[in-house]
Formats: sequence, C-alpha cells, structure tokens
Amino acid sequence: MIFFLLRRFLQAILLLIGISLMSFIVIHLAPGKPSDVAGDLNPKVSLEVRQRLEKLYGLDQPLGTQYLQWLRRLARWDFGDSFSDGRPVTNKIKEALPVTLAINVTSLILLLGIGIPLGAWSALHEGSRADKALTAVLFLLFAMPTFWLSLVLMDLLAVKVRIFAVSGLTSLDFEYFSPVRKTIDILRHLALPIFVSTVASLAAVSRYMRQSLREELRKSYITAAYARGLPPQVVLFRHGLRNALLPIITLVGLSIPGLIGGSVIFESIFAIPGTGRLFFNAVMARDYPVIMALLVLSAALTLLGNFLADVGYALADPRIRLAGEKR
Repeated sequence: MIFFLLRRFLQAILLLIGISLMSFIVIHLAPGKPSDVAGDLNPKVSLEVRQRLEKLYGLDQPLGTQYLQWLRRLARWDFGDSFSDGRPVTNKIKEALPVTLAINVTSLILLLGIGIPLGAWSALHEGSRADKALTAVLFLLFAMPTFWLSLVLMDLLAVKVRIFAVSGLTSLDFEYFSPVRKTIDILRHLALPIFVSTVASLAAVSRYMRQSLREELRKSYITAAYARGLPPQVVLFRHGLRNALLPIITLVGLSIPGLIGGSVIFESIFAIPGTGRLFFNAVMARDYPVIMALLVLSAALTLLGNFLADVGYALADPRIRLAGEKR
C-alpha cells in the first residue's frame, strides 16, 4: 500500500511540472500581451512605453529564462506580482480563495449527503412511480442552465420576496451588525450560490449512484450473501453500497479542482469576489502571474483529486490495492 501511494505521488509531481511548463508556453504564445491591454486602454501609449512595460514585466527575456525564474519563485511559494495592480498574487488568491472554498466545499458536502441517499433509494425502488417522479425532477433541474436558474432565484427570492440577498457577500451596513446578525447576513448572501452550485450536479451524482448500485445488487455475490442468511441491511451497506461507491469516488476526485475555479458563472452573477471571478478578470487583462498561479493550483488539485481517488479505490476495493503493489 505504501509503495503504491508513493509511486502515485511521484508521478503526480512529475505531471505537475509538465503541466506548468505546457501552461506557461501556451499562455505566452497566445495572441495579446499585457502591454497591449495597457495600450488599448490608453491610445497615447507609445511603442517605447510598451517596450518598457515588457521589460518591467520581464517579458523581453527568452521564454525558457522566464519559466526558470518563475519555477524558482514557485519553489519559494512566490507567484510574483500581478501585472494589473502590482499586488502580490499570493495575497490576491488568499483574499478570494476562502470565499470560493466556503461555497464549493459546502456545496460538495450537500451534494454527496443528498445525492448518494437519493441514488441508493432510487435503486432500491427501481421502476416505482416515486422513482420515475424523482428521475424527472432531477433531470429537469439538471437541464436548467446555471445562469438562468440563478437569475430566476434572484428575482423570486431576493427581489420580490427578499428572503435572500441579491449579490455580494455582505450588506452595506455590515460593520454595524452584531456578531449573530453578521452570521445571518453572510448566510443570506451565500444561500443562493450554494443552492445553485448543489442543484447543478445533484442529478449526476444521484444517477451515477443509482446505476452503480443497481448493477451491484444484480451480481452473484449479493445473491450468495442473501442465501447465507445475512440481513438485508448488511448486504446493502457492507457489500453492495461499498462497491457501488467507486464511481462516486471518481466524481469526488474530479470535483476537487472545481473547488477553486469551477464557479466562474455564479460568482459573476452574484458578484462574489472568489477565485473564479479573479481568474476571469486575469484572463481578460492578460495578467500572466495570476493566470499561472490559478492554473497551477487547479492542476495540483486535479492531481490531488486523482491521488485521493486512487486511495479511495484502494480502500474500497482490495483488488486494486493488490494489483498496484504487484506492479
């Protein structure tokens, strides 16, 4: 088990370096430069000023030299300074990351806590009217565009009924609230984004769980477990459900990168200053340090998700662990 995980970890490190190199090359070869953005905003910017900006940003050096310098800074956990405002990229990410993590982690917990039981219940009641009704409702929610659902909920629950807040994280007079009222105010602002983020993926998780558990319950080892006289609860939870969770483990692993960058749409709609909105603004401004920092973090989370999925596979299915140790 230890050698299996160690090999996966070393592979992830090498992949991360390769991904950072490819991302660095693609970003710098894409049309447009930070100096072009500055020139577009001010038509009086001359060619000499553009060249000075490129020298200031270090873009006049060879691409290989730029990457090595960036890699040395990365080893010190220094992503450099933003081209747009000169602030350290690490500080900008630190300000935006907690908001995005709070929304997406809460959404992921709700998604698994609701989607897995719904999928298991649907598999146990396959073909019933309740199962068909649940399937229709989930697919209806899944088919709704995220931006449209966000706007509808804002109009109904924030503008007309005024149960929740329209946008942002806090109210204008937030600083004068008591601690309890501050907590309530933040929850009012985050409720709709969390709901939209959860609903968008609920159908996928529940359907994966339903299909996976259906297949497991039809296998011969389940029939043998019933034949040995095991209680239905033991057969379902200890045998069938454990093996049926393997596709869900894959989904969770793939969802980890979205914890910092998968919320661009509703962060823009609800005016939430998270990392998704930060990434979008950085792309529009050709802010290379911010773009690279968020891409590397997303890549690291992707590899971390795959690593955790491998660990989950090995814990859920000993055959995978044993096969990995034999290689």
